[in-house]
Amino acid sequence: MLIEAQFSLSFMLAVALCDGPPTEYDVTDETSKRKELVALSNKITHYVNMGAVVTVRVTSGQEYQKRVRYPKGTSQNPMTEEDLEDKFRANLGPVVSKDRIATLLDTIRNYYALPGIGTLMALTGREGQS
Repeated sequence: MLIEAQFSLSFMLAVALCDGPPTEYDVTDETSKRKELVALSNKITHYVNMGAVVTVRVTSGQEYQKRVRYPKGTSQNPMTEEDLEDKFRANLGPVVSKDRIATLLDTIRNYYALPGIGTLMALTGREGQS
């Protein structure tokens, strides 16, 4: 069930609606068996189209719709610095402490002032490699 959930657009949309934007760490065996996510994913229909239109129809019949013509991260809709930092934190969060992430971000923001790449490599635990 886990692999099917990870590659199911409907399931990943259900996760996003219930829990926020998912990362690769968010879909676990436990997540893939959550009844409310499975039930919601079975209610989601998607079509191939340019951009994305999401329509949510609630039980009262009222609809909410949002259209995004260009996905985040494209040249037409670039990520902001805050978006990039949030993604950096989300990707490293499960494997690196918050303090280490903050130090890495600060070092990356000021990389022009570094005496050499060795400083950054030491922070990643990969010193001596090029």
